[in-house]
Parts: sequence; structure tokens; C-alpha cells
Amino acid sequence: MRFSLQDVSNGKRRIHQLRTLIRSDAILDSAYNQVQNQDETLRREHNELQQLVNSLRRTIHELESNQEMLSDSYDELHHGLVMLGGFTSHITFTMDQRQHMYSVERANMPRFFIRHGVLLVEMTQTWVMQKHQLQPVHTSEQRVKNLQVIHA
Repeated sequence: MRFSLQDVSNGKRRIHQLRTLIRSDAILDSAYNQVQNQDETLRREHNELQQLVNSLRRTIHELESNQEMLSDSYDELHHGLVMLGGFTSHITFTMDQRQHMYSVERANMPRFFIRHGVLLVEMTQTWVMQKHQLQPVHTSEQRVKNLQVIHA
């Protein structure tokens, strides 16, 4: 069997085409694998983002519920303080009502100071004793000794 030069040339061309096809197949296979890896990565990221969105939706719903409860509590507090007594809105007062309210508040101030003044004096005495490391006063001698330590 004899081969002509053209047959050899055609054979070389076909071998070259076959090698090119094999290289192209390897390149396509590699590209396909890269696309699959990217697809898996994107699916994971999509699932993570979906979980985050669901978590944010739950948080928003919880905040809306809390805001609604706060609004209801505010309305109840406002009704209790303003409508049922105790505190009133200053906007609706006439001049006489406002003067009466201020005089009542001024009259309540001495009662407040008497009630809370005793506590304030006790707190001040405790602070001074702790600051100067004094002993509790049981006798007049101890009182004089403490005063001497304070003023020294």
C-alpha cells in the first residue's frame, strides 16, 4: 500500500485538528468545572443571604411589636396621668388655673422637703463620716472629737 504526499499531508492536518480538538475539550472541561464551582459558591452565598433576610424580617417584626406595646403603654400612662388626675396638660389651662396650680405646687414644696430632707441629712452625715473615717456619735464627747477631726 502506497501513500501519496497528499495523503500524508491530509493525515498530518487531521492529527493536528484532532490535537486541537483534544486541547479544546480539555479547556471546555476545565471551564465547565470552574462554572460548577462558581455555581455552588453562589448557591451557598444565596442561602446565607436568605437566612440573613429571614433573621432581619423576624427582628423587624419583633421591633414593630415592641413599638406597638410601647405606644399602647404610653397611651395608658397618658390617660392615667392626664385624664384621671394628677397631671394635666398645661396647654388647656386658663391664667387663673395656672396660677392656682403653681400655688398648690409651692404649698407642696415644704412638705416634700420635710419628708425628703431627713433622708438628705442622714445621707450627708453618712458621707461625712465615711470621708473622715469617723465613728458613730453616741456621746457629746464623741461629737466634739468628730468636729475637731473634720475642722482640722
